[in-house]
Amino acid sequence: IMSRGGTFKEYLRAFGSVADQDSEKTLDGLFFQTFGRTKYYFPLATLVLVSVVAMVIVLTRAGFDLGLPDLLSKQIHSLGLNVIAGLGGAFIWGTYDALRRYETIDLAPADLHYISLRLVLAPILAPMVTAAFTDSLQPVLAFGVGAFPVATLLNFIKGQARTKLNITGLSEPAEGPTLQYLQGITPTMLQRLKDSGFESVEHLAGADPIKMLLKTNIEWKVILDLMDQAILFGYVGEKIAKLRPLGIRGAIELATIQNSLESGEVQEAQRARNLVSYAAKVLEQDESAVLNMIVETYEDVQVNFLWSLWGDA
Repeated sequence: IMSRGGTFKEYLRAFGSVADQDSEKTLDGLFFQTFGRTKYYFPLATLVLVSVVAMVIVLTRAGFDLGLPDLLSKQIHSLGLNVIAGLGGAFIWGTYDALRRYETIDLAPADLHYISLRLVLAPILAPMVTAAFTDSLQPVLAFGVGAFPVATLLNFIKGQARTKLNITGLSEPAEGPTLQYLQGITPTMLQRLKDSGFESVEHLAGADPIKMLLKTNIEWKVILDLMDQAILFGYVGEKIAKLRPLGIRGAIELATIQNSLESGEVQEAQRARNLVSYAAKVLEQDESAVLNMIVETYEDVQVNFLWSLWGDA
């Protein structure tokens, strides 16, 4: 990707420094910052340790004699079935998550830490979550607790603590979820973006596309398209869907109207003016506001950067 056209030069202009002139060294720095082999040692050791402890607990609770001290064995046997079901669910779903990420070449060291953390959190939360249900349903629901991402489990803990402690002074986020307004955001894609720290369109709009590619391993053109849509969403909000039938899916399509408006061909310029009028009507805005938005996107540094990358792609 970096070797295509002027991609590397444009990338340095937007996100690099004067010292970064060698594409090979720049890419090595970006890649090994996240995926260096040594960065896997500690999370792998942690995951092995937590997994061994989990398996010892499950096997001991199931009646296998592993030669543990009597006191420890009695403590394990005293654990409720919900705890074991939560632990089993966390192990199964953690393994599934690791295999899925391995298949998509998206298994970062932090993901291994999250699997370990899920193995710790799920058996603790399982009895709390299932307490209000009947005994027959509790093990099934406890097993399902392990399927939730760590962020969801932590949000549950914070919500319960806030309710029980009657804490009302904590401010809520000012902005709700917005990624769902972009085309191509399926539940799986949404989770991949959230796991990589992209929780709103604003995060995508100003992101470093190369680092995003390394963190998510989403197809390059898909990344450019999502970022392009995100920038346009920043201007028009939820009304972005109304512009799509006009052939305007992202900021780049909007910016190209400026070229047509300045065109020396009368028919092309007239078509552009008609498009501006229709867009203003659809957005319920004055034409001057739409023209200003077109100029802003046309001169926007990030839009021009994506525009050049898209051309090289």
